[in-house]
Amino acid sequence: SRVPFPPNPLFAGREEELRDLARALLYAPAGAPVVISTGIGGIGKTQLAVEFAHRYGQDFAGGVQWVSLAGGDPAAVAREVAEGGLSMGLWPEAEDGQLSPEEKARRTRRAWARPEPRLVVFDNCDGDAARDARDLLDEWRPGPGGARLLVTSRSADWPAGFSALAVPTLPRPQSIALLREYLEQADPPRREDDTALDALAAELGDLPLALTLAGSYLA
Repeated sequence: SRVPFPPNPLFAGREEELRDLARALLYAPAGAPVVISTGIGGIGKTQLAVEFAHRYGQDFAGGVQWVSLAGGDPAAVAREVAEGGLSMGLWPEAEDGQLSPEEKARRTRRAWARPEPRLVVFDNCDGDAARDARDLLDEWRPGPGGARLLVTSRSADWPAGFSALAVPTLPRPQSIALLREYLEQADPPRREDDTALDALAAELGDLPLALTLAGSYLA
């Protein structure tokens, strides 16, 4: 497997969303629709995907592969895909420098099309002015096989055949709990009442990224 992010020890809530992903990606038959995790920037799409990969990755016989599509640059994406192939042992590490990134990407995508179930995460599939997010995904997604795809995207414009999971803001109790986690890690630990934390969470719109930045500052 290749997941370039460690588990987040302060990940809060999202149990319902994680169960929805498990139902769609673990128990659906091969060839099931791609699951698109959608929402505005800072809503926590990537963190949700990271948590799902670490929590459920062992249930995918073919492992987990992570590819960032941020920016959409073909050379950068090919390198990301190639890193996945290296982690799968598709070629000896001693030969890594002898193969082009394009050849390594081709070998990796062929392996992704094998029948064993694996999770492939395409993070930040947002497209650009020249092409939309769906075109970017179509360019890099593996062919028919056992791969299940989890895609994070700001775009909510996906046609029929794609299963979209809109990621909401955190429920207020979870926002308060997240802020309190940071305060308890301060040295010495800080204490704030729920009223103050509720007001701060409201000001930040219950966005996980904003709450994390604020919690780090407060701690």
